[in-house]
Amino acid sequence: DKLIRPLTPDLRPLPMQFSYTAKSTSGELQAGEIDARTIDDVKAHLRAQNLFPIDISRRAGDSPLALFSRAKSKRGIGRRDLLSVTTQLAVMTKSGIDLASALKSLAKQSHNPKLCKVLAQVHEDVTGGKSVSESLRVQQHIFGEAYVASVAAGEAAGKLPEVLNRLAQMQRAELRNRSTMRTLMAYPILLTTVSSAVVMGLMIFVLPQFKEIFSQFEITLPKITQGLMAISAFLRYKAWLWGPVLGLIGLAAFISRSTPGGRRWWDGLILNTAIIRDVSRAFYVGRTFRMLGLMIDSGVPLLDGLRLTRNSVSNLL
Repeated sequence: DKLIRPLTPDLRPLPMQFSYTAKSTSGELQAGEIDARTIDDVKAHLRAQNLFPIDISRRAGDSPLALFSRAKSKRGIGRRDLLSVTTQLAVMTKSGIDLASALKSLAKQSHNPKLCKVLAQVHEDVTGGKSVSESLRVQQHIFGEAYVASVAAGEAAGKLPEVLNRLAQMQRAELRNRSTMRTLMAYPILLTTVSSAVVMGLMIFVLPQFKEIFSQFEITLPKITQGLMAISAFLRYKAWLWGPVLGLIGLAAFISRSTPGGRRWWDGLILNTAIIRDVSRAFYVGRTFRMLGLMIDSGVPLLDGLRLTRNSVSNLL
């Protein structure tokens, strides 16, 4: 039996990643992730650290199919929709309306069918006995990890209206900053586009007319002029070649955003390009510290706040 036992295959499930929310012996709320085979293993690990589990859920993997599914489910629910929901929840809970009634009212009033479905599901989970944070964690791909963690901390501390109000203020500031950033970038992008179109028009349509005029005179043109004429002829008569090449380059640039190396290169370009780095760095630094300050103020521990802030920043660098 001793010889055969090591050859027996391990039929236990493979390790998976779980997210947990637990309380310490001092009553402090902690959230994190752990790799384990089953939920019982997670509970045993937490008890060994003198932590009492409140909520344990399996974390969805970041496979391409899972990422596509989350992106598809989130499509159609904008930042303004989430801001409206957070603001109204903050007002209602501060006025003394219970959260279940507030969610039910928002689900009925929402003009966005996808958001209405999400709110209805959260309302159903809350009325079914789950806490607000547990119900929101099911829709974490819509609200975000930092949002759910802040709500969980506010719920545990009995400060949910104040936390929702802070979340609404942060979302409003983010929308304002994004609008300002788009306004600042619109002029240089428009100027570059128009200038490129004008130069292409000159090269393709105007320079060939000068070539016919120069051909009437037996004059040796300067090297620079000859080079421009050659480029103009290439653009005019080889459109079947450079058109698809430019299309392939654009497609490759778009696809590279979905690869780790390509995304890191693009994120480095955003942070280090001379023209836009002052705006992009200020935007990311401001957003990072606003998010971290919000979670610390809501009662999320510093290390958990740093981890959640890191997950909420879209730039890899």
